[in-house]
Amino acid sequence: MSFTFTNFIGLLSVLFTLIFRVVPIYGMVRLFQTGDIRPIPVLLYFSTLMSTTFWTVYGLQIHVWQIWVINGSAVIIMPLYLTLYLYFLPGCSVFARFLLIVLLYVFTNTLVYISFEYFSEDMNGTIASSLSFLVQTSQVFTIVQVISTNNNIYIDIILLFSFASTNVLNALYGILINRIYWWLSMLWGLNFNIILIVLYYKIDFNPNKSIVEEYDDDMSDVSYITDNASEISDNENTIQRKVAGVHIGKLFDDEEDVILNRSLENESKQETSTNNVVDSKKRN
Repeated sequence: MSFTFTNFIGLLSVLFTLIFRVVPIYGMVRLFQTGDIRPIPVLLYFSTLMSTTFWTVYGLQIHVWQIWVINGSAVIIMPLYLTLYLYFLPGCSVFARFLLIVLLYVFTNTLVYISFEYFSEDMNGTIASSLSFLVQTSQVFTIVQVISTNNNIYIDIILLFSFASTNVLNALYGILINRIYWWLSMLWGLNFNIILIVLYYKIDFNPNKSIVEEYDDDMSDVSYITDNASEISDNENTIQRKVAGVHIGKLFDDEEDVILNRSLENESKQETSTNNVVDSKKRN
């Protein structure tokens, strides 16, 4: 009975892990639509790429297809996600983006070659287990971003729930098969999953909060664009231009009112002066 239950949990963990690998596709579609890279957990993806590379080689060395299939899928998919991230990375020239993408694939292939040719299965297993803790701990970076900006736009809630489900099942499976390094890393990551879920529902979502704050009727937003135009995305810049346009329009409207008032005052003075001259002539 216990063996059957263990196999069932193991099968579920494999299934949910595969789902977790493809869930980011939703985020990539949204990236194409908005061009906003902030919800993309790049550190999580990069650390996952390194960890799964060693897990894949380890699975091939011990001839366990479940291990190398699950992790091999991440070795294929994660570079694609990171490539899209680099493609939309603001403040980079086309050449710089191309160079970063090339370096990414060179790094991935070099890592696979070195781990397969020079590391034993025990070494690869140890490195993979250690990197699993790095993958889980990478969520701290997102937690800091959310708290420091008071904005939950940095949390992809669908990816987060998938990540938490995978950690729960893998932790349970690790406990059942008595692999402490496996379930310990999953429980370690589950703590960060829970923190991020709480933050997501406690903090408001505001995609423009970092660029358009509450403002008074002055030119502060115009100076903000001048100082920070190179650091904000195209969508954000568009919003800022609209805000600045409103302020500039108000400025010109106020200036026109001043000019009109001065013109009316001058006309009134001229009319008064003319009337005074006429009255003076009449008296004479």
